[in-house]
Amino acid sequence: MRNDINKVFQAFLKHYEIFEYLGSSLSLLTWDQEVVMPKRGGGPRATVCGAMAEVIHNRLNSVEFKAICDSLKSSLDSLTDTEQRMFRRFLHGAERSWKIPSELTNAIATQASLGQSIWAEARRSDNYGVFEPELDKIVDLKRREADIVGYADHPYDALIDEYEPGMTTTELDHLFQSVISRVQDIRYRLRAKVGTSINNTISLTANEQMEFVRALAPYLGFDFDSGRIDEGDHPATNFIHHNDVRIIARSEDGSIATGVFLTIHELGHAAYYNNIDSKYLNTPLFGGASTAFQEAIARFWENIICKSAQFWAGVEMHANQFPKTGFNRYSGSLIFTEINRVSDSPIRFKVDEMSYLLHIYIRFLIERDLISGSIRAKDIPDVWNGRMHELLGVKVNTNAEGCLQDVHWSCGLIGYFPTYFLGSLYGVHIYSSMKKALPRCTEDIEKLDFASILSWLRDNIFQHGAYYSAEELLLRLSVSETSLTEGYVGYLEEKEKTVTRVTS
Repeated sequence: MRNDINKVFQAFLKHYEIFEYLGSSLSLLTWDQEVVMPKRGGGPRATVCGAMAEVIHNRLNSVEFKAICDSLKSSLDSLTDTEQRMFRRFLHGAERSWKIPSELTNAIATQASLGQSIWAEARRSDNYGVFEPELDKIVDLKRREADIVGYADHPYDALIDEYEPGMTTTELDHLFQSVISRVQDIRYRLRAKVGTSINNTISLTANEQMEFVRALAPYLGFDFDSGRIDEGDHPATNFIHHNDVRIIARSEDGSIATGVFLTIHELGHAAYYNNIDSKYLNTPLFGGASTAFQEAIARFWENIICKSAQFWAGVEMHANQFPKTGFNRYSGSLIFTEINRVSDSPIRFKVDEMSYLLHIYIRFLIERDLISGSIRAKDIPDVWNGRMHELLGVKVNTNAEGCLQDVHWSCGLIGYFPTYFLGSLYGVHIYSSMKKALPRCTEDIEKLDFASILSWLRDNIFQHGAYYSAEELLLRLSVSETSLTEGYVGYLEEKEKTVTRVTS
């Protein structure tokens, strides 16, 4: 019996391997569109991406493959623990896909590719009117997807579940409500004590910023022989295939928030991909515990490590390692205080950690209401600007710095934004667990010696890929009875104290 089921499982893996290869090709097309493709290629590229997505969908829905899956479903107890986890992880996505007709899969992929090109032009020209009808189309398609996939309470649940399995609109709202007002209080206190950020206090050219992150990348475990960093309209990390991880960076003169910290964020994603145990390659377990866990690692490096006082003391101490970056013009303490001041910028990329949470909350509310149908694309600028003023006291002067600043909706990634919030909660939890295991980690950060941190992350998170769910991994990393939200607020309160102390 075991012999027979082993043959069936190997047939399953062979099919899955082909899915991975096709997905790799689609990922390469997406990267090329952002980095290399000429401007007029957007329409034809959208058609190609739609056709590729339909090919994958049709293979997934083939009679032969579904028969293999039915056989495995009826014989789960005969599979090993790892095989069961592989198959169950696969089923979570496949059962969504099996419900969706191929024409809808093609339509979503085509519209997402086309929408991305139109969004990029709309943002450059600050012309929301060009993008509005495209956003209406993608929202209508995603509403249709939610209805087909099914949900218990809210159609938005069906879209969130793709990124954080089991998470619901109600649970997210509860998590947000438990921290929003407290984070606003921390933000207002810190703003009163140390003032707001002054964008031109630390001024580096885009080239200097990219020189810095390229020099820093190997410290954070990035291998340029198995990855590359290029520039585009929106930061992203594309896992093409084993030993080919491509980071898309975005930089601009003057603001280190984008060129430096957004690229560090993407280096966190790359570190996760590059350290998964190779035995999971071309299986459903080659990935993160969840999208939010992937974001947790990215935000761990971006905020907790690289916005710390120890990190910038280390950069100042090792300035000779970054000779072309311009950071030697500033002290580590100045950089630390400036990057952690409260920001009144309307741009998510450019704000401090406290303001960032409020930016994500606004996007969550808008996505929820778009999918429920209570607002349409035409309403977004007014809703966005009103909530920015209400929650952050920030005035938005243009749509380019408001509702056009993010690529996610144009790509159909509705339901993704909450993973940045969840990732922030998870990241603090990871840090608390790591500090207990590595009591000298802060000294290592100041030395820019990340070997022990990378090793701990590899042993406790990276190598496992998607073997554990996010919930299981959080329990394995548990260090106290403190809830995720309490731990997060406590971390921000400690950051408030540190910034106040260093600034005064």
